[in-house]
Amino acid sequence: MQNNRPCCVECGKPLLKYTHTVFVQKPGGGGRAKEDVYAVIHTKEEAQRHTNLEVVSVRRGIDGTVDRFGTWDGESWGHEGRGFFCNQTCAANHGYRAAITNEHA
Repeated sequence: MQNNRPCCVECGKPLLKYTHTVFVQKPGGGGRAKEDVYAVIHTKEEAQRHTNLEVVSVRRGIDGTVDRFGTWDGESWGHEGRGFFCNQTCAANHGYRAAITNEHA
């Protein structure tokens, strides 16, 4: 998929995958959000069983189990997943330049 990776329309840098963090709660623990997973997870492969999205990263807690993992939908890129800009600064610069160009047109 690397060949189809889009680039920022302002600076031309390749866009990063737009990911979402899923928090892992121990069974019986208090939850943070509806996306939380209630399980004891030890590997990336085990985390993958809890989502239909691609697991792209895992973070372990002090006990060695996964306490959160990052998912990607396979399609969303860049700042806020919209696929145009690598960050807010590039989006603002692009908008400012567009406003100036229209002002003098």
